[in-house]
Amino acid sequence: MGGTYEFTKNASANLREKDDSYNEAIGGFLAGSVLGLRFGTTPAVLGFGALTGVVLSAFSYTGGTLAGFRQDHTLDEFERKEFLRKNRRVPIEQTVAELGEGRGIYGSGYDERRRERIKERYGIDMVPTRSDAYVKPSGTFVQEQISQLQNFSTGGERLDAVEYCLASITTLSKAVASATDFIPAYDQRAYSQAIKALSENLEEARSKIAPKARFRFKNTNKNGSGISINDAVELAVQKRLDADAKLSVASSTESSMATTPANLMTPSVDESAVDVVGDLPSFPKNYNKEMSSASGPVRKPSFSQANSINITGHTGLHIILPSSASRATSSGAVTKLDRCILDMSVPTINGAPFAGLALKNIKQSLILAGHVDGPAHITGVENSIIVVASRQVRMHECKNVDIYLHCASRPIIEDCSNIRFAPAPESHTIPGNSVQNQWDQVDDFKWLKAEHSPNWSVLPEEERLPDSIWTSVVPGGPGVGLDDILKKVGI
Repeated sequence: MGGTYEFTKNASANLREKDDSYNEAIGGFLAGSVLGLRFGTTPAVLGFGALTGVVLSAFSYTGGTLAGFRQDHTLDEFERKEFLRKNRRVPIEQTVAELGEGRGIYGSGYDERRRERIKERYGIDMVPTRSDAYVKPSGTFVQEQISQLQNFSTGGERLDAVEYCLASITTLSKAVASATDFIPAYDQRAYSQAIKALSENLEEARSKIAPKARFRFKNTNKNGSGISINDAVELAVQKRLDADAKLSVASSTESSMATTPANLMTPSVDESAVDVVGDLPSFPKNYNKEMSSASGPVRKPSFSQANSINITGHTGLHIILPSSASRATSSGAVTKLDRCILDMSVPTINGAPFAGLALKNIKQSLILAGHVDGPAHITGVENSIIVVASRQVRMHECKNVDIYLHCASRPIIEDCSNIRFAPAPESHTIPGNSVQNQWDQVDDFKWLKAEHSPNWSVLPEEERLPDSIWTSVVPGGPGVGLDDILKKVGI
């Protein structure tokens, strides 16, 4: 049937020397007649032929489309489509009004509206310039300051220069951390590596310009018969174990005995009675090893020789940071804790908050993180209680966590379950702080539906820990062990 239609249509066009709808009518009539032959009657043959011819000729006459548009063969197809595209284009303002912005459709002023939306929702003020316009020049300037440290005179001037470099690196870290929402991942890694390199260069420069120790003793070359007066003075300065201790000394050689008056002579000292001073401790100090090997119910590492807090790999310890750790709060990292109590509120509440804090892989523990001036990243925490006051909080892969929070922006959770939020207790907040606490304005990035996310909830007031627990029980005391405290807080 199809072959009959095509052959007849082409033959008619060639014989008539015309390309119009009559060719389709003739071809359709013969093709329909072939279809009607199966009925074996003349009316059927004529009827099917006429019907097919009319339909095909009408379809050809209307342009070969069901829309009824007859194409003009004299018009170029490219020009026709270009004309349709230009005349049927909808203005961008109308599209934005109907569909809204997004999905590749953006109206004028979109960048400014996006900055305002992020600032209102997350409390982040986006700078309307490329991030490297600030980070790269600042990093170059800090590197120049580090290279010039050796040109400063010793004493207060050099110390001020070192503190300035530390503050500049901290400011850069905070700037990069606050821009994680709109800086590409590649740039984030590059900036983090650059800041890490600046910190390493500063430590190297500090070690080069640090004054050498005046005295260094070894117990290998000491005279067994006694020590000299100079050695006794050096020992007294280095040890300082007892302010009232008296050191007996004797002359070290026979020549010194001959030239020293009798009234200045001291009796010889037995070798076993002489305090021996070994090598000075290496830097930096391993505070984690010190906490693991120390005895007592509470560990209080000073972190006086560190620039940052790094606590990792402990089980069953009660750790309280003293006020001496306030100089090491440029950044904080707490990882791999199991059934521990960690209180970092003392050094941070007295005006030295963490620039940034990371809590990771913590189980069945009570963490009093203190105050964080930048973001607090909480990852892989399970069956624990956290108290933190931060400008920004992000939780990833956490479950069964009660968090007492004071947050200046909307908290963010992702891949979390059974997270309960409550406001931070008064004993762990700064009096007179006018920043609005958005502890219950949580955004779940893995829950896109309109209804409330099932992954987080507000901790009921009757289940919240009272202030007496935070002030009396958590710090510990005589007869109160770690297990007792964890039991009273519900862990």
